[in-house]
Amino acid sequence: MKLKRSPLQLVLVQVRFSPVTAMREYVPPFQDKLRKTGFPGFMKEQIQQITFGPEPAAETSTRWSFLSRDKREGVVLTEDFVVYETTFYDVFEKFTGRFLEVLTELHAAASISFASQVGLRYVDVVRSLDGHAPDWFVREQFHGLSANGIGQSITNQFLSVVRTADGVLKLKTLDGKGPDFMPPDLDTTRLEFDLKLQEDDSFRILDFDHVWKGEIDFDPTEITRRMWALHGSIEKIFRATVTEGALKVWESPGE
Repeated sequence: MKLKRSPLQLVLVQVRFSPVTAMREYVPPFQDKLRKTGFPGFMKEQIQQITFGPEPAAETSTRWSFLSRDKREGVVLTEDFVVYETTFYDVFEKFTGRFLEVLTELHAAASISFASQVGLRYVDVVRSLDGHAPDWFVREQFHGLSANGIGQSITNQFLSVVRTADGVLKLKTLDGKGPDFMPPDLDTTRLEFDLKLQEDDSFRILDFDHVWKGEIDFDPTEITRRMWALHGSIEKIFRATVTEGALKVWESPGE
């Protein structure tokens, strides 16, 4: 499914794998390959994580980020996961093909043993279009409460958890307003977006996150097969979330 005026703003895939504590040694050859295939931007960061328990502790880990020159796609690498994300999504075949290249170069550099999790995430930002408010595009059962007779304003958040044949799919819908339209846990993304919203622009986020957990060899081809399975369920849930009228509007070229 390819919509001419798609609400899709961000697509990312994350693969978790058996930790490679010597990953810093493999980053230089990996980075050299990536910069030649469209990711010349590079950044190294120290990330602090809090581990909760009887005695909470702070742990510091390293994260390496690789960006395309136009900042529309990027790769994030740590000792135990790799992410590919893009704000310039075309079709799933191209998305998986691009990530296949990343996985192949990573495996060649670090000889990773196995993958333990594959997660695919789509973030749509539904805004007013052709005279229709954001809620018009989404089926009524996902609207939440109306402010009429209750209060001056209401911000709705909705969560559905679906167990599929391939994992667990979480659908989150969030009301929002203003220029910042990414979900809170993604607000640190360094990618740039085509969508520009004003302070008084309302929108509704549709956030689809489908995760498979298990154990498979770190075979780039097998990992992309898992992605295809995850993608199929996301498309079905997307169609069950939006209205038929919404699809017709998004399929049209507009003025």
